[in-house]
Amino acid sequence: MEDTEGGRYKDYRMNKTLIIKHLALATLSYLLMGCSGNSNLQNSKNIETNSLVNTYIKSIHSQGVIQISDSPYGAVNRDCLNEIFTKYKFDVPFEETFQAQETDTVAWTKAIIDTDSVKILNSAEVKFIKETPTFGGDESIDKTFYVISNPIFSKDHRFAILNKYFYCGGRCGNGSVLIYEKKGGEWILREEVCPIVS
Repeated sequence: MEDTEGGRYKDYRMNKTLIIKHLALATLSYLLMGCSGNSNLQNSKNIETNSLVNTYIKSIHSQGVIQISDSPYGAVNRDCLNEIFTKYKFDVPFEETFQAQETDTVAWTKAIIDTDSVKILNSAEVKFIKETPTFGGDESIDKTFYVISNPIFSKDHRFAILNKYFYCGGRCGNGSVLIYEKKGGEWILREEVCPIVS
């Protein structure tokens, strides 16, 4: 009798251990699949970001080298963003997207901006340009640069928003929000909205 009860207890312990192992494996598999899915989404977003940013850079390319701040431009104005989301059916969470713009830490690098016609300025260089007098200072310094936001994509990646600003001196600058549509694998500028001038 003792052996039978001891055997049952042993079976119970083995079954319990197997159940725990299966649950642990199932949880691990779920997490790995989720991480893989997020990784694929992030890779897709990175490819689209590179494509869009380089499309924009080609559109502003001049004969010389253009300068771009390595820090992204700030958030799109709440009212402007809401209007765009409504008009173009972005189908992404508004508040989450709006807040993500505030905490975004992306930095533009040569890995993203793949053209030799761009000089990426770090924050010290941007500060130096802003503090150098426009007249009477070193005229060999290019006192202009662009600041570009991290793009916002619609759920289906058909549309994208790019917030941009062009600095040309203490009292010279302009910005706007660009709406792009992807057609045949290429980004086409649909509209330029919410202009600001300084």
